[in-house]
Formats: sequence, structure tokens, C-alpha cells
Amino acid sequence: MTNYEQFHDGFFEGVLINDRTVFVQLRTDRTNRYTAVLTGVVALSVNDLKAGNVMFEVQTRNASELTSEDIGQLYDLAEGPTGETQAEQLLKEACQKALVHFEITPSYGAICTALAQSVEIIEWEEWLKQYCKAIVSKVD
Repeated sequence: MTNYEQFHDGFFEGVLINDRTVFVQLRTDRTNRYTAVLTGVVALSVNDLKAGNVMFEVQTRNASELTSEDIGQLYDLAEGPTGETQAEQLLKEACQKALVHFEITPSYGAICTALAQSVEIIEWEEWLKQYCKAIVSKVD
């Protein structure tokens, strides 16, 4: 597990979805801006998005660190035997594909969880240079 402590008491500013790439906008309590770049996203859940989302923690975990409960919550699976069977199968697939679990736990506001092929946190200015032109050119 990797815990990105610099985001404790920072702000979850939003999400941009571009096909199977998801950009999660983050800001530290000292107003430094970053973007979590999630590539090859297979599942994404964002709930309770509000103005002023305060983060308690941001962390990533390897598939081998996940539980079927994590998978059940991410996919919002039914409780009971059917949901448990689905969760076990999805967990097995996540492990086979060596997926990364990304999670924002809030102090206030949004919860964000995802399963992706990779997660990289970069400075916001770097995100603008690297990705924004490519996204805009796809739209044109």
C-alpha cells in the first residue's frame, strides 16, 4: 500500500474521464495542485461529490492487497452469495491482470475508488502539458 500523506486535509477537485483514462484533480492543503492519472481503468466509482471535498487520505494498493469486500464496494455488488461469487471472480481477474486500486477516503465529501492498469500522480502543470492538448485535439 502506498499512502500519499501530502494530500491529508487537501481537496479532491474533480474527475475528467477520457475513454479508459481517468484524471483525478487533487490539491494539497498548501494549494499545490496534482493530477492522479489512472490508465486502463476497468472500474470507477465516485460518490457524494460536493463543493469543498476534503480528503482524509489518498492511497493505492496492488491487486494482491485487495479483498472481495473492496471489489464488492467498488462494483456495488449485491449482498449475499451471488454478490460474493461475483466479487471473488472479479478479484481473481484483478490479480491476474495486476491491477492497481486507487482510493480517496474523505473527511468531507466524495469517495473515489478505481481499478486501473496503472496510477501515476503528477504535478498539475505537467498534466496540462502532457494530456490537455491530446484531449482537445480528439474533440476537434
